[in-house]
Amino acid sequence: MQITPLLLTDTELSILERRPQARYAKVKRAIASGDLIHIRRGLYCLSPELRKQELDAFVLANQIYQPSFVSLESALSHYRLIPEAVYTTTSLSGRRSREFKTPVGVYSYQYSKMFSFAGVERIQSGASKDYFLIASPVRAIFDYVHVNELEWQSVAPLIESLRMEPDAIATLDVAGARELAAVYKNKSITKLAQELLRYGRK
Repeated sequence: MQITPLLLTDTELSILERRPQARYAKVKRAIASGDLIHIRRGLYCLSPELRKQELDAFVLANQIYQPSFVSLESALSHYRLIPEAVYTTTSLSGRRSREFKTPVGVYSYQYSKMFSFAGVERIQSGASKDYFLIASPVRAIFDYVHVNELEWQSVAPLIESLRMEPDAIATLDVAGARELAAVYKNKSITKLAQELLRYGRK
């Protein structure tokens, strides 16, 4: 995925100033003046005053820690499957679990030994016009069950615990749910996939 122009890496900054010490000094001054915001080591963004577009939290989430994609509560909220507002941007990763508290938000990454990009979609941001990777609705549900080690084998816990609306579950695109569930090698997720296939939109 390409770095959005709103985000800058050390590699891109080296084009402006190849000498490391001079580059570090310029970056330090830009951060002190507020023109540049330090997100994590090697990754920066422009200040709100210098941005021509909004900074998309999901685009940023993909860049902070790789490989990763937005999933779990953030994806479920994005698809309006859960009513609660989500203030931490949650992702799944193939690396160890991490949390980054940055000046532009909190980003949480949950490790999964079954990490893959099956059921992950590439969507264009309405804010920055860049693209981000996000779990499909069904993938986000399976990720939630997997990461939290739940034994949900029907849609009832989705309604009772996550407060999903039955009508919303019924409109889920569940084609391929069985194949997606096989990625996890988990009996509960396999059973949940079978239930979703009965309940959701084929």
